[in-house]
Amino acid sequence: MGTIRHDLARTVCGESPGDGVGNVVNDDDGPRDSRGRFLAPSAGSRSKDMAMPDTVHDDLLQTLFEASPDLLCVSSSDGRFRLVNPAFTAVLGYTSEELTSQQFLNLVHPDDRDRTSAEIVSLSIETPTERFVNRYRCKDGSYRWLEWRARAIHGTQLVSAVARDVTNRVLTRQLASDIDLTAVQSDSVFDGIARLDAEGRIVHSTPVLARMLTLMTQELEGKRLLDFVDLQDQDDFRGFLAKADPGNALSSATFLFVPAIGSRRRLEIRRIVIPSHSGELLIIARDVTEQFMAEAKQQQSEDRMRLSLEAAGGGTWAWDPVRNVTVWDGYPHPIFPDRSGTFQGSYEDFISRVHPEDRDMVNARVREALDGRREYDLEFRTLAPDGSERIIADRGRVVRDEHGRLLQMTGVCWDITERVTTSRELAEAHRRLSLHLENSPLAHVEWDRDFRVVRWSRRAEEIFGYKADEVRGKSWRELNIVHQDDLASVAKAVDELLSGRVSSNISHNRNYRRDGKAIWCEWYNSVLTDDDGNMVSILSFTHDITRRIEMEQAYESQRENLARLVDERASELREANRQVEENEQLLRSVLLTIPDFVARIDRDGRFVQIFSDRVVCLSGTVEDLPGTAVRDLIPIDDVDEFDLAFATCLSNNQAVDFEYVDHRDNGQHPCRVQLIPFEIDGSQREVLWISADLTERREAEKNIRQLTRDLQHAARLSTMGEMAGGIAHELHQPLMAITNFANGTRLRLESGHFEVSDLIQVSRKINDEALRAGEITRRIKQFLRKHDPQFGPVDIDQVISDAVELARISPNARGIRIPVERPEQPIRVWGDATQLTQVVVNLLLNAMDALSHQTGSWRTASVVVRRLAKTVEIAVMDNGPGIDPENLGRVFDQFFTTKPEGLGLGLAISRSIVQSHSGMISVQSSRYDGTTFTVSLPIDTASHGGATAEQTE
Repeated sequence: MGTIRHDLARTVCGESPGDGVGNVVNDDDGPRDSRGRFLAPSAGSRSKDMAMPDTVHDDLLQTLFEASPDLLCVSSSDGRFRLVNPAFTAVLGYTSEELTSQQFLNLVHPDDRDRTSAEIVSLSIETPTERFVNRYRCKDGSYRWLEWRARAIHGTQLVSAVARDVTNRVLTRQLASDIDLTAVQSDSVFDGIARLDAEGRIVHSTPVLARMLTLMTQELEGKRLLDFVDLQDQDDFRGFLAKADPGNALSSATFLFVPAIGSRRRLEIRRIVIPSHSGELLIIARDVTEQFMAEAKQQQSEDRMRLSLEAAGGGTWAWDPVRNVTVWDGYPHPIFPDRSGTFQGSYEDFISRVHPEDRDMVNARVREALDGRREYDLEFRTLAPDGSERIIADRGRVVRDEHGRLLQMTGVCWDITERVTTSRELAEAHRRLSLHLENSPLAHVEWDRDFRVVRWSRRAEEIFGYKADEVRGKSWRELNIVHQDDLASVAKAVDELLSGRVSSNISHNRNYRRDGKAIWCEWYNSVLTDDDGNMVSILSFTHDITRRIEMEQAYESQRENLARLVDERASELREANRQVEENEQLLRSVLLTIPDFVARIDRDGRFVQIFSDRVVCLSGTVEDLPGTAVRDLIPIDDVDEFDLAFATCLSNNQAVDFEYVDHRDNGQHPCRVQLIPFEIDGSQREVLWISADLTERREAEKNIRQLTRDLQHAARLSTMGEMAGGIAHELHQPLMAITNFANGTRLRLESGHFEVSDLIQVSRKINDEALRAGEITRRIKQFLRKHDPQFGPVDIDQVISDAVELARISPNARGIRIPVERPEQPIRVWGDATQLTQVVVNLLLNAMDALSHQTGSWRTASVVVRRLAKTVEIAVMDNGPGIDPENLGRVFDQFFTTKPEGLGLGLAISRSIVQSHSGMISVQSSRYDGTTFTVSLPIDTASHGGATAEQTE
């Protein structure tokens, strides 16, 4: 390529490559060739001062090639460009790839192709081309006149050439010779051309210009071109026409024209002074209206983007990594405040403003973007001189040239501190709202657009008895919590909400608890919508108003009775008054029979009115309480909690619950207090105090736990009772072996013929069988031992081993394989080993019982232990006939059994044990695949100390 550039340089200078430069003569100005052209000193004739290294010479040639305004190229014998300089793109509009991908004759004007082909043939026999002119088609469809000088590169199939754009010169000469303008119409299909006389009138014009001004060509001749210019641009147009340009240089300007018909058009006007025609001009016009409008739209878009960035506290940037120079638009003040004036815009200045904890991340992202491994898109913090922090979003991309060389990195950056802060505040507000909802005395339930449960609060669990996991995803009809007599009214209220007829409603209806008890609830339902008004979900707040309804019903019943008695027995006023007194007494008796203590408290925290005949959870008597401050009657340790609850109840106008321990009578009585706000006369707010002694309830819960343990122990005893025959068989084998070994030893000793080693071996076998019998007895004793559950780390592998050994004792285990699959690493859970062993034993016994009526060696009751992320699963599987689908949903119900002699407690107790260990148990069954019971327990991930059952529960 260096040789090609040398020959191309010689072509530019007019030398003949290969045969020298002809006869050289010297004059006062330096050496010239036979044609009078100056020659550069040769390498041999250069002085030491003129000597130039080859690398410098090559760089100089490269610079001349890139910067030359003339069109420099190298072509091959097949008619294709091999190398072109940037001037081709500037003149013709094609890229270098577009030029080198096709034959250059395709771009030559059809009328000039024959002459051009003849010149190419001359070059093939190394005849140089001098001042050859032809027309080349531009990318926009117009043609340019090019004057060529070309030489064949000696010894190669290449040609070096240089061309110069002489379009203006050719057109000027054509007009100067009074050539009709129609001769150049084919050279430009986009430009309109006109010849103006000294007074600015149109002498000749092309149809293109006539179409721009919406007139015929004949109508334009004799008219002043100035008359078509918009009034605001006419003065500038006069000055443009009168401008004096030295050397007939081509000058241009853009003006607004008013056509005869249609909207205004913006035309780019180029003028050429016609030589030898005094005062005459050649005008070339191009319609740039669309281009101008596109540029205006682009500028508007850029202005809008800049305004948006400024409003967002940001701007754009462009960084040259090579020179480390950054151009900032909108910086540094919005994002990088710099009152000291030391911010210079370099990368080091930029990274110094980044928060120290984020600098490594930003540097890494910049390197990844420059290497092309990742887009530059991140958020980071900046640190202002005053120590304040801002959060910045930065997006950018890397710009490279056609050769893949890095040019610059551009991007946009804006301040998102307020947005991030707002998002965090919204998240915190949502968290607080959720916390308030969960601790509200009102239960809240959220339904989806099909009225299925999405959220079920803790208070809803307390009111209805169902856990959230049990009801989530179920519709209100599937829950079966609505009283059958109120189904129609509830369905109507639901339909009103779903259809959009109402956005909220309030209803009072009866509901069922999980235990079947009917309660009255008050429901507040509201439709939640998005910004477009579309339904998102339905939010319901409810609370148990059973006591209130009962009191209202009782009161209403008595009131109606009273009214009827007054109407019917007006003459018996005294008897009616007596009845009223009895009814009032009855109503008060109802209040007095309520086990809870009810009283009214004023805003100062003092008892005002007592509604009960005895005091609960407080010291003193009913007569002493009015006027006494509540905080003086509760334990000193709970005063602060009462003050906070009382203030919250009054300020937020919401009911508040809290608990404390009453130490009256030298005992400990857990108490629960409800503070309910209410208003008197619509203005003054007071509080209703309702306290309940939880001692009996806690004692009852304790008794239930004890009964549960007794029931579990009874179930284990029942299991061992069913296995009595197997236990006898298991113990019979080692005992018979011990007897046989002992009799054999005795006979040998009596005969006197024995070896001591034989006796030692027999004694060892007796010992092994005794240990075997003892281990069976120990395992059974441990399984049957009655004790309070002691929770601690339990090895699942040991639980499985003990359960399998106990299950093998069952009479039904004969002929049944019990394979065990377990992980290699030990797994520990937090629980009671005996209870967990009881669960696995029950499942194995059920599996073997299902197989007991089958025959064949294929009978299998297998145990598979799988470790998951946070839980361990124990699957007990059998290949028996499976469970009847009608009974599958009832297998865990108490007293449900399909065995004639069964109690129906085994699986119910197993589920109770698993749930007390925070686990779950499920069943899958098929008549073809058998039955699988799966127990899932949380893995113990930390070391804990021992805990009693009461503490764990």
